Amino acid sequence: MVVVVWIIYIILSSLFSSIMTILIKVGVKNIDSVLLLTLRSSIVFIILWVIIFIYGKNSEIKNITKKEWVYIFIIAIATALTWIFYFLAINRSSVLWILISLKILATSSTVASGETVMQPFF
Repeated sequence: MVVVVWIIYIILSSLFSSIMTILIKVGVKNIDSVLLLTLRSSIVFIILWVIIFIYGKNSEIKNITKKEWVYIFIIAIATALTWIFYFLAINRSSVLWILISLKILATSSTVASGETVMQPFF
């Protein structure tokens, strides 16, 4: 049953990634990609903090080590660059399936390796 759950999560992640890509291409053509990323990230930020407080995970922040904060900062930079280049590619290409396929491949490779990247949240 556990195997089925992660497969469902990959499918849902890919589905929502595809929906996001389509909505960006169709609905927000005239918005600068970095501005769009900033606005979208601000909304995601609020949603995630609501979830953090609902599940009581906010108390765990004090347990994060200095080394982990350094990694979090580096991960944040990599995430920002990933999304900036993703949006730039969407704005300049009509070949969306390549991006989606690469994302599915990367996600599948990470999960198929059996490596736990993050602790389960829910």
